[in-house]
Amino acid sequence: MELAIRGLISIDHGHPATWDEVPDDVFVDNEVDKKRFQNRRNSVLAYANGESFKEIRAKTKICKSEVIRFVKMCVRPTAGGIPGFYALIPYRRSKAYERHVPSTGGGEDRDGNARDRGFAGCCEDFFRTHDAIREHVHGRLDGTIKGVIPEARPELKAVWHEVLAMAKAAGVSDAEWPFRLCSRGRSGVYAYCRKYIEENARETDVVQHGEAVASRRLHDPTIESLLPQMRHLSCLQLDYAKIDAASVFEIELPDGQIKRVPVRRWYWGMLYCPRLKAIVGFHISLSRNPASDDAIDVLESEAIGVNEAGLDTEIEESEEAIILNAFFPAFKGHGMSAIRLDNGWANLAGDTLRSMVRIYGCAVNLGRVAKWMDRIEIEREFRSVTRRGPARLASTYGTDPTDSRRTNPNEEAIVNNIRLKDVTRILSKAVRASNILNKAGLHGSNPVAELHRLLKNKASGVFPMPLPRVNYAKWIRFAKAERAVVRAGSKKSRRLPYVEKWGATYTNKAIFNTDKWIGRTLILFINRRDANNAFAVSADTMEFLGMLEVTGRYARVLHTITERRQAEADIRDGYIANIEVEQQIESSMAMPASSPRARKKKSAASPKKLADVALDAAKREQNAGLSGVSSKDTAANSVNTAESPRNVEAVQVARILSFQPKRQGSIASTPKPSAKSAAKPVAAVKRNRFGLL
Repeated sequence: MELAIRGLISIDHGHPATWDEVPDDVFVDNEVDKKRFQNRRNSVLAYANGESFKEIRAKTKICKSEVIRFVKMCVRPTAGGIPGFYALIPYRRSKAYERHVPSTGGGEDRDGNARDRGFAGCCEDFFRTHDAIREHVHGRLDGTIKGVIPEARPELKAVWHEVLAMAKAAGVSDAEWPFRLCSRGRSGVYAYCRKYIEENARETDVVQHGEAVASRRLHDPTIESLLPQMRHLSCLQLDYAKIDAASVFEIELPDGQIKRVPVRRWYWGMLYCPRLKAIVGFHISLSRNPASDDAIDVLESEAIGVNEAGLDTEIEESEEAIILNAFFPAFKGHGMSAIRLDNGWANLAGDTLRSMVRIYGCAVNLGRVAKWMDRIEIEREFRSVTRRGPARLASTYGTDPTDSRRTNPNEEAIVNNIRLKDVTRILSKAVRASNILNKAGLHGSNPVAELHRLLKNKASGVFPMPLPRVNYAKWIRFAKAERAVVRAGSKKSRRLPYVEKWGATYTNKAIFNTDKWIGRTLILFINRRDANNAFAVSADTMEFLGMLEVTGRYARVLHTITERRQAEADIRDGYIANIEVEQQIESSMAMPASSPRARKKKSAASPKKLADVALDAAKREQNAGLSGVSSKDTAANSVNTAESPRNVEAVQVARILSFQPKRQGSIASTPKPSAKSAAKPVAAVKRNRFGLL
């Protein structure tokens, strides 16, 4: 009996000792599967060497039936010969499922509801036994058969309805597939059509993609490429999500009253690698709606890491690594080939697109309108992080109004004192957990361990590809580039040449020591988080003109570019009554201005909500932290404003108190003048060129 079974391995198959060996890279960081594979391999070799089943069981603890099954798996004929030892790799499918017996299918679950189960292989068997229906489907997909309506591109839904009609006409009963299923076999027909299109890409090119695309193909898409089409970390996705929990912001009103305001929802951004299932970039934008600065902040976190000075995550020091470049410092600023975005305003902004192309040199795919399913991977990750993080809080809004976890989020936030730092901390922990937890899409591994494995495997094509190393400040890489014309000074305003952007006057000795730059265009590179930090380059000759100095009312005011543009808009529209003139760098650069200009008349508008004021205040506090300026310095240099009745209850001086608990929470009071400064005479108040104090 044993001699007959030895005939399972024929002379054509050769001895197993001559078969190709499975490389060890297949079992990287998986010693359990490697040991199981070696045990199976030894049993097949022992069988081929003529050892008895009793001896094989004593050595490998594998019974006779399992040895026979393993041998049959190794010598099963395939298109490229026999699989050999590769068929013994655990949890790897060696052949497709084929049905040979009609399915009885159906069944019910524990609640008595009908279930679509027990129909594996029924779709393939259906098309194999119904030649007319199979040929009709193939003709519709390759364009040789037209439907009732002459369509330019047939939809799979229309093909599925035609299959049902032809099956009914062919006499298929309601007890057979596909009519016995609740879904009428829709998913099976769709999968069959997609498989046919993939296997016959050349024939279906014209119908699926048009003649223009088909004519440009220089190779046969059915031929497998020698190199992988997409490497890990080469194509990333950028998107934003709302925080699914209310939090309490504390602001100080102009009269000194502390008010606790529950803020409903605000956005945070994520840069995600769907192939590696890893979060590469992460930033809390603290915005009602994402803007271009928020998109660039997410990219900056990928390039230089999460800045703890501005984003106080409050997690343990042992868990300081949140995104991928914290686990692998060599991957800071890792280059990408393409980035996928939706058609939101923040992504369509010129600053966002120019920054991506200028810094990374990557392709930008804006996707289709209202087709969020094109980026389903990052949407799933948002849902996973939210479920693991903010959705656990008592102030969660839930998935919809019917969610049982949702009670009264604003009241719960006040009662439980859920502050911004609490939501930030739990969100940061959830993002970190997403990078270190095992995932089914990575076959039980996690993104960090998977990247370790890819770095060890030279054939994976994954290695650090950092941005070009530079010897200038980090902010210059993500600076905002703007053009401005050098203007000549006048007796009414200034005596020296200058350039102006968003109400701020920039100049330096290279500009005002000569008249050759008057009327010439300069390119200003301005720090996005500190608009006073900038340098100029000639647009014509690309000559570097050095760092610029700001004169006028913004000389000592810390503003982001967004805040400065908003301040100028408020001055233009008449919302800000006056602004205090700061000390000039050189008194000769400013001359007394003309009479004050009358403010524009604005129609009565509704007061700004306290929640929006609190969110703006927290955003300013975060920007101050990212710029390396303490809360005390920011408060001392802040601009005193007196706004119109539109925002009487809460003006721009509102400041967050609980955003960074490691620092002083209260607003720094104006420092008292020392004895030396008190002895000096008070300088005369000058007016700027707007006529404002």
